[in-house]
Amino acid sequence: MNKRITFSHALEGCYLHAEARRLSPFTLADYGNTFRKFQKFR
Repeated sequence: MNKRITFSHALEGCYLHAEARRLSPFTLADYGNTFRKFQKFR
């Protein structure tokens, strides 16, 4: 069985994990900028 997740679900999981690690809001914003750049190429 091949299970796939969407890019948006992967991002949501990444943000939840980052928040659970209590990362800085600036780090989360930087992640967001990086993900937006990556999304252009997918």
